[in-house]
Amino acid sequence: MQMNHSEAGSRTAARRTMVDLLAEARSRAVRVALFGELLHRPDPDGRETTAERDNHLAVLIDTVAWIERTAQLVTSGRDPWDKFPEPLCAWLVGFVAQKPDLPDYLTRMAQVSRRVATAAEAGSKDLGPALRDHYEVRRRGYMTALTDFCDIVWAEIDQQRDSELDRAEKAMTATRGALTRMEKISTHVRLVAINAAIEANKLGDQGRGIAFIAAEFKALAEELQVLSSDAQKNMAGAQR
Repeated sequence: MQMNHSEAGSRTAARRTMVDLLAEARSRAVRVALFGELLHRPDPDGRETTAERDNHLAVLIDTVAWIERTAQLVTSGRDPWDKFPEPLCAWLVGFVAQKPDLPDYLTRMAQVSRRVATAAEAGSKDLGPALRDHYEVRRRGYMTALTDFCDIVWAEIDQQRDSELDRAEKAMTATRGALTRMEKISTHVRLVAINAAIEANKLGDQGRGIAFIAAEFKALAEELQVLSSDAQKNMAGAQR
């Protein structure tokens, strides 16, 4: 199925948005560590309010949910938040075979991040050990795995985009050529119809049948010219 520039661009944009989601999982992991530390260590100046700590906890919990969503997307091929359609999720998961360790890294990060959030919310002594484990998961391959995976997908997106745009350009060129040919044929048919009408007029009553047919062909030729012109304008608009 051929697509125009707009359709190809829309598909590429959707894919890039999804890859950006994976790329953001790196900064989200750092955010878990940051807000976990803020909740683990008391404010040295003693000025931190309960409201501020509650806000830190809310950000932490929200960030952990976001990481869990990303892990589920990669492992199951479905967005638990239903923001991305299944075909788009399947497209992303198709690249996991090139980085088979990624689902495990994301799953481990989601688990240890949830442990940090649970300990922080309960005020548990496990928060310190949880943060250390979180650091180890982040340091031992998590960041590298995500970066490598995103590089693979971004390269493929660029290649597919160029290929799709090239096919769309060739299709539009062929269609434009066909429309130009149609305009020439309709112009020729119109001229033939006019000449036939002139000859039919010379025949008087005997030429009425020919005159009627000539008028129909002239009307058809004019309609084809209008349709061809409109199609050319629509194609020009689709390229913007």
